[in-house]
Amino acid sequence: NMILGMGLFAEENTMSKEVLMIDNEITGYVQRILQGVDVNDHTTDLSILKEVGPGGTFIDKRHTFENYRKEMWIPNICHRGMTTTAAEKEDVGIRGNAKIAIDKALRNYMAPSLPENIEEKLDEIISE
Repeated sequence: NMILGMGLFAEENTMSKEVLMIDNEITGYVQRILQGVDVNDHTTDLSILKEVGPGGTFIDKRHTFENYRKEMWIPNICHRGMTTTAAEKEDVGIRGNAKIAIDKALRNYMAPSLPENIEEKLDEIISE
């Protein structure tokens, strides 16, 4: 239940900050998929295909540099590398990266400022 149960597991009876961060990552991926792929004359420039030719590479082309990040989804916490030990899986895998992202988010959190007269408004509401 990705929409109503972000961060929940064990039949939605338990919440985890790590699971919440992982669910957020998955949601970002789904949002990117739902955007679709931009197909137009610029993104499908056939002149580059002709220039590179069979067996060639696009990686050093300006067109690739200017466009590849627009279509790619780049994860924040997913681990794409190999891990060989249980300790590496815990420290470097998605759970470890989620823990690091949580720590960073909590360290950098700035509470939003409230309007100056909010206490007066709340007192008015409470007194009614």
